[in-house]
Amino acid sequence: MNLQERISVCVELGKKLSSEILNNQRLLVKSTGANGWFTEDEVERALINWSDALSADKIEKWLSDYPELTAYKAKNRVGIIMAGNIPLVGLHDLISVFLSGNVAVVKMSSDDEVLMSEVIMQLLQLDERVGDYIEV
Repeated sequence: MNLQERISVCVELGKKLSSEILNNQRLLVKSTGANGWFTEDEVERALINWSDALSADKIEKWLSDYPELTAYKAKNRVGIIMAGNIPLVGLHDLISVFLSGNVAVVKMSSDDEVLMSEVIMQLLQLDERVGDYIEV
């Protein structure tokens, strides 16, 4: 996948976060049940904020500071050990590694596994090639 294709997948994920995932009451209840510190309000806030952050203009503005990404070809494996203290706290690391074109080797926190698993599954459904960039 080239950088523009990876950006497009992230933008589509942002749309899904504010529609399908935010409106999935079963998922919200399951995620709050898996972590006693997560409230439904906090989970909803995380989904809304990530949806906003993954808009095309915000991603383009963020990546404009890294013009070398357009020519970057290496696929390094980058280990990510995700925390679970805030809903989707590990998503920034995952998105950063994915957009850079590297492979994220992810160890999810059991405290945020419900939401992160759903997000990764949504990414894979958007484009099966995402599987080349994420290992759980």
